Amino acid sequence: MKLEAFKDEYLPETVIDREKEKIGLKEYLENVLKGRIRAFYIHDPPEVGKTVVTKHVLNQFEDSFNSEVVYINSQRSTPNQALREVYNAIGGDVERRIPSRALVSAILRRTSHLL
Repeated sequence: MKLEAFKDEYLPETVIDREKEKIGLKEYLENVLKGRIRAFYIHDPPEVGKTVVTKHVLNQFEDSFNSEVVYINSQRSTPNQALREVYNAIGGDVERRIPSRALVSAILRRTSHLL
């Protein structure tokens, strides 16, 4: 038995019976690129595949648009930790505790040319 399937990082090659969800997420990402929307909320009962579908679509997004996606499990991070992960992913270097407001400002400065 392959135990990789039980690890958080595991992502199957194909996602079955989630076409509606994948299409909705792809449409959202297209609207983000067009500047129409900036936030998206995904909800469903636990263990139905939200994370798997999201990661699957984001991987396709990265490949199609030559971009980098930062995935953060917000259940395992404080808001400040999540901001530090984003900042580090876009080329910053934060090791010490910095107030969240300062991190948001720094992220916006580093990405303002993308907006």
